[in-house]
Amino acid sequence: MRIGIVCPYAWDVPGGVQFHVRDLAEHLIALGHQSVGAGAGRGRHPGAVLCGPGRPGRAGAYNGSVARLNFGFLSASRVRRWLREGGFEVLHIHEPVTPSLSLLACWAATGPIVATFHTPTRGPGR
Repeated sequence: MRIGIVCPYAWDVPGGVQFHVRDLAEHLIALGHQSVGAGAGRGRHPGAVLCGPGRPGRAGAYNGSVARLNFGFLSASRVRRWLREGGFEVLHIHEPVTPSLSLLACWAATGPIVATFHTPTRGPGR
């Protein structure tokens, strides 16, 4: 199966979600799947088969942490192209409501999506 994995955070600042995406991609490849991860940044995350649609955005506070996120017209165009060229049978999106590559991939996807939420998001009145 051809699986597209989307990470919302920049690869050049490793963190828990990035390591999870990398490890998941490696495990899926070991099982015989074709798996590709997408995260912002020019470099590759150590040990994974990855592509980076664009440079990482500016650091900003998000959900109690500081993260480098990509969002906007150029990022949206790159995500659409990545999805089109990838020909994925399923898309695994991490942190799908984060204003980043993940949310853009949700909007642009035309096939099945699986989502992983790594952190709780506070709703109104909490």
